[in-house]
Amino acid sequence: MEINLKNYSGSFVVLFSVDSMSKQEREEGVVPSGVSMSFWVPPGAELRIKDFNSKDIIHTVIANPPVPRGATQTHVWEERGHPDNKIVLYIREAVTLSGFWTYRSFNPMYVTGDQTEAELILTEAVFDFRTPTSTTLEGTIEWRTGPQPEEKDGLDLKGTIGYGVGGEPISFEIVGTGRAGTGTSGWEYDYYGHLTPYGHLIPHWPEGVGTPVIVGSVIRAKAHGDRPAGSVYSFIAVKQPPFRSEITGLWTYRSFHNNPATIYPTAPQKTQPTTRDLLLQEAGFVLRTPTSTTLQGEIFWLGGSLDLKGTVRPGAEGEPSSFEMTGTGRPGTGTAGWEYHYQGHLTRPWPNGIDQRPALVGSVFRAKAHGDAPAGYVAPFIAVKRNDEIE
Repeated sequence: MEINLKNYSGSFVVLFSVDSMSKQEREEGVVPSGVSMSFWVPPGAELRIKDFNSKDIIHTVIANPPVPRGATQTHVWEERGHPDNKIVLYIREAVTLSGFWTYRSFNPMYVTGDQTEAELILTEAVFDFRTPTSTTLEGTIEWRTGPQPEEKDGLDLKGTIGYGVGGEPISFEIVGTGRAGTGTSGWEYDYYGHLTPYGHLIPHWPEGVGTPVIVGSVIRAKAHGDRPAGSVYSFIAVKQPPFRSEITGLWTYRSFHNNPATIYPTAPQKTQPTTRDLLLQEAGFVLRTPTSTTLQGEIFWLGGSLDLKGTVRPGAEGEPSSFEMTGTGRPGTGTAGWEYHYQGHLTRPWPNGIDQRPALVGSVFRAKAHGDAPAGYVAPFIAVKRNDEIE
C-alpha cells in the first residue's frame, strides 16, 4: 500500500507499521511539521502515528485496499480545540511493477547537435514484469529483431523488490540472462531502478495525473561479441496501459443439462422438464485479460467459486475471439480439489441488432469427480455480459 502523510500538527511525528502476521512494529520514518512524505507498506498493516518525543500513539488505522479499487482513502486527525493542528493520511494501492513497460536505454556519449534519435536510443524493448511474491520480481525483456511480431530476442529476468522507507520510492534489482540456443546465449545484464513519484505524490499535481515511470541503470555484466563487460547505460521505462479485451468483464453465466426434451407441453400425457430441471448452474464470470493472449478471473455462485486461468485467441477475418480456461477449486473451501475446463467464443454482433448484448457460448467439462458428481460430464453454457465494470 502507498501511504502519503501530511503533517500539520506543529511537531515532529513518526510513522510505524505493524505486520499483520508477525505483529512486529517497524519504524517507517520521521515526518517534520509542515512536510508531506510517502511510504510503502504491505496490505493489511496497522499504521501507528506517534509523537516524536513522547512516542505516544496519536492515531492508528489499518492500511486496507480502498474500495472501489483505484480510489484513495483519506484519514484526518485533528487536535482537540485546535483544528488547524492536524495530520492527513492518504492510503491507496501502490503502483505495481507487474505489467508491460516500454523500455529505452540511452547512449551516455550523446550530446546536443546533429545526432539522430537512433543515435540517442541504444535499445528499445519491453519489460514484462511479474511479482510472484511481494519481494520477488521476474519476467522478460524482449526487443524486435525483424518486421514480424515473432521476430524478437530477449533475456529472462529475476530479482528482488525493495519497498521504500522514509519516503524513498519502490526499487528493484534484477539480473537478465540470455536464452540458450538463441542470439543472447551467454549474455548477462544487471538492472537497478526505482519508480518515480507521480500524481498525488508530487506537490501541486492533481490526483491521478501522470503515468508510472521507472528510471535506472543497466550494466553489461558479461562481454559478448565485441561488446565489453562493465559498460553502464541509463534507462527509462514507461508503463503501458493494461490490455483490455472484449472478453474482459462481468458475465452472467448459465450452464445446462444435456436434456433434449422441450419444456413446452407437446404431449400432455408426458411430464415436461422445468427450467430448473434443465439449468445446471447459474453463476457469474469475472474475466480479465492481462495480455492479448492470457485470461484469468473467477467463476462464483452462492456458496462457492473457482479460480480461472487460460488463453484467448483474438478473432481473425471476421471470426470472433475464442478462449480456453481451467477452473480450479480453492484450498480450504467446499470446492477444494475441483477442476473444470471451459471452451467457448464470443457470439458475432448483428449489424442491425436491437438491444444485443455480448455473449459467450461454449461448453464445460468436469475434469475431476467430486462428491457424487462424476468426471467427464459435459454441459453447454451461455454467458451474457453485464453493465457492471470491473477493475
